[in-house]
Amino acid sequence: MTVLQAKNGGENTRFARVDRHRNSDSEVVGLVLLVNGSPDSREAIERYLYFEYIRPHGRARNPIDLFTRLAGSVRAGRHASRVGAQYEAIGGGRALNLLIKEQALALRRGVAARIGRQGDARVESYVVAHFGFAPVRSTLAAMGRDGVTQAILVPHFPQYSDIMTGVAFRQWHRAVTAVGDHRWTTRLLTEFATAPGYIQAVNDRVQQGLQRFPRHLRGDVHLLFVARGAPVSDVQNGDPYCCQLQQSMNGVLNLLGTANPYSLAFLRHGKRHQWMVPRVRDAVRALAAMKRPLLAVPLDLVTDQLDTAFNLDIEMRRIAGTHEIRHFQVTSGINCHPLFIAGLSDRIAELVEGDSATGPDVSWMNGVPGLHRPQIVCPRRVVGNDDSPAVCSTCCFAPTAAYEPEKKPSISAMGSTRLEEGQSRLYRS
Repeated sequence: MTVLQAKNGGENTRFARVDRHRNSDSEVVGLVLLVNGSPDSREAIERYLYFEYIRPHGRARNPIDLFTRLAGSVRAGRHASRVGAQYEAIGGGRALNLLIKEQALALRRGVAARIGRQGDARVESYVVAHFGFAPVRSTLAAMGRDGVTQAILVPHFPQYSDIMTGVAFRQWHRAVTAVGDHRWTTRLLTEFATAPGYIQAVNDRVQQGLQRFPRHLRGDVHLLFVARGAPVSDVQNGDPYCCQLQQSMNGVLNLLGTANPYSLAFLRHGKRHQWMVPRVRDAVRALAAMKRPLLAVPLDLVTDQLDTAFNLDIEMRRIAGTHEIRHFQVTSGINCHPLFIAGLSDRIAELVEGDSATGPDVSWMNGVPGLHRPQIVCPRRVVGNDDSPAVCSTCCFAPTAAYEPEKKPSISAMGSTRLEEGQSRLYRS
């Protein structure tokens, strides 16, 4: 977890240290959940798709060019009907947004209970979505009316990625700068990829999912961990998303302690940007040859969304049936799982009650104060004997990686999914 605190004031943003012993009677903590949200109307669907299509370009320091915006608008209009039908198939976007609101309220109660041990600080929760039900400006206005003195930004993404977490923080900062004067300090929770509560909640969902299979098949169920993915160029340029996914997956496998085969696949892909592979649909087709039961485990989604409710539970189930995979299940979303709420509330309370921290140079973040990429050591990265840069010798995400199938560990060699400290595995058949 990376903790940074900054005094928000437009271009004159400065780091500040907050006195943890100050009068708690005037303390109002604003818990801000940064989410994608789900569209609940035809117009909202087009805006949602437009944002998704231009998102990869939102990482750049320069403004998004007119051609990219026009192309995104055309594509959004073309695909709105298809995506709208997908949302109708799962009951619409309102139900998904309700899950997010319920999670925000649960976190508010959890944080309030923990802060209350030290004082009488009041906690308010807010949700900020890129479109639809929770726009940034209305949230900022509500925070001002509530007298917020400290804002805690919590992205809805366990693993940090420039294309998700980074873009969300940038948009927040731009909105705050545009609004102008406000009186709260801000702290950022940039990731919680290895937080015990998150790992325990995912593990619990996996165990629940395994119970849906006949008893005699549970040991053979293939665990297909699923993530949204990111552009390969981001990973090659130091984005920790790939490494943190690996750490999260290893944490779940360690806790699970079974010998089930497993692999990792990705939902998103792009035309102008090469994304991480393999895609989920390709992985399902490849696994069909093994004739094993399959359990899909969303790894970087902490509430049910279109990616889980439709793309996995409907579309991938259809593909699995087409390829004669007789037993296919998808784990339930984390949502308000008590272990997740308790663990994340602990991390947020640490931000509220702890001292401020400073980090390395943040100039790469396009002027967003108080934010830098989490600095971690990739568990799969090795350095050659010469002066060449570090390369991932076992990573199958980047097409140029030196991934040799014959080096995949077998069940007989590995025994169980429990790993020694610092050890990592990507694939087991």
